[in-house]
Order: sequence, then C-alpha cells, then structure tokens
Amino acid sequence: RDEGIRELAPNIHGCTPPLTPPLKNMVPSLNRLAYRIVARRVSEYVRQLGFSDPVLWINQPQAGALIGCFQERMVCYDCMDDHESFSGLGRRSVIRAMETEVFERADVVLTLSPALHEKASQICARDRVFLVKDGGDPSHFTENGPLSEELRDERGPLIGFVGAIYEWVDIELLMNVATNHPEWTLVLIGPVKAKKDEARLESLPNIRLLGRRPYAELPSLIRCLDVCLLPFIPNRHIAHSDPIILYDYLSSGKPVVSTDFPAALSFGGEVYIGLDSEHFSLQIAAALRDNTPVLARARRNRVLAHSWDQRASQIQEIFQKNGKTGE
Repeated sequence: RDEGIRELAPNIHGCTPPLTPPLKNMVPSLNRLAYRIVARRVSEYVRQLGFSDPVLWINQPQAGALIGCFQERMVCYDCMDDHESFSGLGRRSVIRAMETEVFERADVVLTLSPALHEKASQICARDRVFLVKDGGDPSHFTENGPLSEELRDERGPLIGFVGAIYEWVDIELLMNVATNHPEWTLVLIGPVKAKKDEARLESLPNIRLLGRRPYAELPSLIRCLDVCLLPFIPNRHIAHSDPIILYDYLSSGKPVVSTDFPAALSFGGEVYIGLDSEHFSLQIAAALRDNTPVLARARRNRVLAHSWDQRASQIQEIFQKNGKTGE
C-alpha cells in the first residue's frame, strides 16, 4: 500500500508506489501501463521534496519504462543480476528485450560482475559500462563483539550459511554434509522458499533452521560460526552474481568454503573451493583444521578495499568522468 514519503536517513527518502497490474513481466504494454502509474505517483513525491533535474537510477529491466518520465538529466542502470535466469520472473524473450532497450538508453551502466559487464558490453558502448562489484561493511561485521545467545552454547563445530535458501542453493549438498558429518552442526540463517526443502532440512538432527534474521543480528550470529558456507549451485544465475554475504563473512574473519563459481574464485586462497560433495566436506574439515588468527586477519584485510564507502567513491568518480554529476 502507498505509505507516502518516509525519511529513512538524513537526505534519504523512501516511498512505496501503488500496486501494479499482474502479468506486467509477460506483456510489454502492461509493463508500460504499470510504470506510468508508478511515474505519476513518484512525480508527486519529487515535487513535494522540491527535486529538480534528477538522476534516474534503476536496477530492473522493467523499470526502463520510467526513462524520460522525470525530465532526468541522467539515467543509470544498475545491472545487479542476470534477470533472464530468474525462474518465474516472466518470459525470457520479453525480459531480454526490455533489458536491451535499457542498455541502449542508459547514460551509465553499472555491472556487478565480469559476466554482467561482458553481457552489457555486447549491447552498448563499452565506455558507458563499468564494473562495480558488491561490497561489505567491515565496521558492522567485526571479529570482536557480542555472541548470539541463541548459538553461543550450541554444540560445535558450527558450520553456517546466511542467505535465502532458494532454488540456487544446493539442498543435496547440505544434506550430504550433515548426514556424513553428524559431529558438525549446520546452522542455516535465512528463509526457506520451498516447504519440501524445509521439511528435508528439518529431518536431520544436526541442522538448525533459524529463519530470516534482522541485519543487526547477523554479526553476533556469524561470530558463533566456525566455518561459513556458500553452497550455491553453479548455474547461470550464480555465475553472474557477486554475493554480499561473501564480503561479510570475510569481514568477520571467518574461513569460507564455497562451491566453484567466479566470485568465490576471485578471492583466491582466501576462499576454500569444493569441487563436488565429497571435496566440499574435505574443504570444511581443512578450514576447521587450518584456521588461525593470522589467517583471520588476512581475510579481514583483504576486504577493506571493498567497503561500501569505497564503492560509493568509485561510482561518484564514474559519474564525474562521464560529465554527469559528482553530487
């Protein structure tokens, strides 16, 4: 529902536009109608706040229908996902056509991963496409601090994953790890999309499902973990991704074991890579055995250059070099 304008932080306002018609991802004409409704309401908010000469910053292909609605001086497309690979988002051909139009019309295209950068560069001029990876908050995810009361007395070692357990998470891998290592406790922090997956995971005594948790709680939960996991299925969606939680794990100084995909490989020896189910478990055992304060410090130091402050400075520099705005 429309809650009007809300001040989220100094100089940052949020709004919730009205609901839009269903099937808009399937039918381009419905998508344009939906975003005309959104544009009308957002224009009212813009006038209330006294904005002029705005920048339109969008992160979904469907939102390309907003381009030109606000007399904006600049359009930035923040390409954060391979939208075609999402199941249930809409017809791939429609999503592809929408995104192609956004690539062509945007003044600046920010891409989250090398794969997305290459995809965008095949459609629009390379001098408008920039690689800006995800980042972390080293001041929030610190090694020292309070432990979660919920986990601090849990039988260990504690092997954990933080994130939504959707179709890109390898449930079979998690089940195999828990079954073959009853001496480990797997802690899964995040919502489980499919009821059947939730039932399977709950069937094992050494798997704990904590569900979705507020961002403020995550550091104390991660501090209780001995090893952190990225148990992703290495499909097209994951190949184009750059998970934020990887940076948060490393900021916490924790050893990370991941399946084989580009973002994890980019950190080299800081991340243990499991090539199959058996090797994944062997890498967890190695991470438990080899962890030292020196390695923990090296992980934290590795991600200092990937803070959100650094990312904001990078984007500001991109805007300035492209003659748009530095503000």
